[in-house]
Amino acid sequence: MGNKNFIPDLTDYKRAILLHNTTIDEIKEKIKEYANICGGDIKAECKFYMVHIPGDNKWIYLEFPYTEGVAGHWNFYNYQNLMLWFDNVSKKFCLAIPRNQGNPIFFSVVDTRNSWGDSVMGVFKDRDFYFTVPGEKFTWKSGPEEFDFHGYIKDMLGFDTKLLPGIVNYPWEELAVTLYFDD
Repeated sequence: MGNKNFIPDLTDYKRAILLHNTTIDEIKEKIKEYANICGGDIKAECKFYMVHIPGDNKWIYLEFPYTEGVAGHWNFYNYQNLMLWFDNVSKKFCLAIPRNQGNPIFFSVVDTRNSWGDSVMGVFKDRDFYFTVPGEKFTWKSGPEEFDFHGYIKDMLGFDTKLLPGIVNYPWEELAVTLYFDD
């Protein structure tokens, strides 16, 4: 992987992929497909949890698991790569909320300018970044003066982040798969 030292460490974050106009069954199938193509020496059982967003059932919240014993940069790689794997979903993004409210929010979307569909761009710690899955290249860009995550997500993606706290009261579905990681 490129320079691992510059890849965001999202260990202490609740990492989600939000997906629009799909079903939980379709999400489960895509996760199983992804698990079948993962290669590496480290085997890890991963549990994914998903729930329809109350107030807007066209959106599904997919919680990405933290994988014990796997380096943070590989967790990051798979978090971003899995979002890209949902190629049947037109609106999708990653949103990681820190457990410590003093830490910054993480946000990424597919770079639609890339016709290969294998890169993401986002904002973390008030800095723009770009990540390309092939070659695992992570690049920091200059940071925005101020970025309104909630406004951008609502205006550009049609999702209201104010609906997120309501998910805890709804029935979640679980899917356990085995993923393989490099060391």
